Amino acid sequence: MRATGAQRAVAASLLFLAAAALAGVVPTEERVEYRLFGIVEGLFALLLVYLLTLRGAWMRPVGPLGWTALAYGTVATAQVLEFLLPPPGLIEWVVVAGVAIAAWGVFAGGTRRRLVASLASLAILLAVLRYSMIPVLWGVGPEAGSGFGLGDAAEGVRRVFADHRPVRPAGELLGFVALCCWALATRVLWPPSAADRRELDPE
Repeated sequence: MRATGAQRAVAASLLFLAAAALAGVVPTEERVEYRLFGIVEGLFALLLVYLLTLRGAWMRPVGPLGWTALAYGTVATAQVLEFLLPPPGLIEWVVVAGVAIAAWGVFAGGTRRRLVASLASLAILLAVLRYSMIPVLWGVGPEAGSGFGLGDAAEGVRRVFADHRPVRPAGELLGFVALCCWALATRVLWPPSAADRRELDPE
């Protein structure tokens, strides 16, 4: 028995809601913080949601439930980008410029499968940059602020490149679960192709 469009919209809305709630939770040494997305993540979320619906990776919204799923998906996408994008600084500017330029290429063509594969590859690269490369660069020197013997000057220079705020493993795990919820919601909203419909309904 196949789920109806309304049922899929409700399931996707719940998954997107879970993704948005989990992606912002950041356990620190002292307390648990919740980091909301900013204007950069919000604008990129609007662009990505437009591309996903334009290329048929998400069902086009029909009725109030469809628009609710789209709204929750937009918020969840912005919150996931808050988790993935590098912290404020020069690295973020370079990454955002690169993602914006690459996004224009999607308008020129490509299937929805290629679009989703590209988003998955981008998520992996952003995760490696934020949670692997930046912590290594930030940790140069025997202690914070002493990189290359420059003292506080080293700290200031590093903040120009990235205002790094360490995330504990529990926070990374919550972010991973949020990404899984987002991916599962995308799969729920994946409309069947013409070939799939003929296979499911030969008549």
